[in-house]
Formats: sequence, C-alpha cells, structure tokens
Amino acid sequence: MPDQRNGPDRPALVRGAPAPQPGQPRLLDRLHAAIRLRHYSVRTERAYAHWVKRYVLFHRKQHPAELGAEAVRAFLSALATESHVSASTQNQALNTSARVSRAARGVRGRDREQPASK
Repeated sequence: MPDQRNGPDRPALVRGAPAPQPGQPRLLDRLHAAIRLRHYSVRTERAYAHWVKRYVLFHRKQHPAELGAEAVRAFLSALATESHVSASTQNQALNTSARVSRAARGVRGRDREQPASK
C-alpha cells in the first residue's frame, strides 16, 4: 500500500531536523523547560511531548520552524480522516502543534498570523 503522506501538498522528505546551534537546547528540551516554567502537570507535559513527536514524525522529521500553518492543517486533516480521532483530541493536537510551530519560528502569542476577515 503506498504511503498516503506523499502527496503534492506534502512537504519534501527531509532526513532530520536541523542541528541545534551550539549551546542551544533541542526542541523537546525547550518544550519541557517551558512547560515546567508554567507549572503544568506532568501528564500535560507528557501529552504535549507526545503530540510534538507525532507532528514532527508526520512531517517526516522536519523541524517545526520549517513548517507553517498549512502543515498544521495537513496534520489535523490526517488525524481526522486517517486516524479517526475525536474532536477533543484534534483540539489538543491543534493547540500543541500550533504553539510549538509558532515557538519554533520565534513568534510570540499575540504576534501570530491573524485569520483572514470575511
């Protein structure tokens, strides 16, 4: 069965995330530190780490800094159509992947892209 993730709207295969700059912590280390700084529970930390790993693996190990809003939409669409997850699970994945994607690009909370007005 062919891999369904190889479509025209999917990013090209990248063999690994870019190496962190010397002295800079890796993505999951930064995630764990940020969660602990906010005093989230251990279960929340595990859930965030799980979704970050799934998001990165879905995009064939591309670093979230290289991905944008379309990558988040593709991930959520695949969760809904291929994995058949519930709406609450999709919301958890959305919140995690969007936060990590923005944080990896260095965008702060209110500076993110605004949805197009109707």
